[in-house]
Amino acid sequence: MMFKFLAAVAPAFLATAAMAYPDYPRWTTDIPVDGNFVIGSEFALTWVPQEITETFKLSLYAYNNTPSGYFTGAYGVQYPIFDGQEMYLDEAVPFSKGVYKWEVQAVKPVWKGDGFYYRFTAEFENPLYASSSPRAFHVVD
Repeated sequence: MMFKFLAAVAPAFLATAAMAYPDYPRWTTDIPVDGNFVIGSEFALTWVPQEITETFKLSLYAYNNTPSGYFTGAYGVQYPIFDGQEMYLDEAVPFSKGVYKWEVQAVKPVWKGDGFYYRFTAEFENPLYASSSPRAFHVVD
């Protein structure tokens, strides 16, 4: 009985395991440590193209590096609160494309300079949810 079950299930399992899932994007864009990108300029985010039809959701996340407040945790320890803001750039970027061009902009008009860090995030299924980001940078005038 067990052999019949395995004989029936094994082909479906092997077919699922052999499906091509996207790998994490291998970013090739050179973002320098504490890099500054000028508002209005064009930025090319690049990665090694993958020969698959899947896509990823590309977003830009910004956060300040100065606490906007504090909260009290266990044992009275004070923890900083950092504000963050997310901007979706594209809901379906093909893994096969290898480049995404973005006109540099701040997520909020005052969120620029070295007080704020920005980073791209690619969200996709592999076969579960996964995400990947290259190095963080600043947006400046």
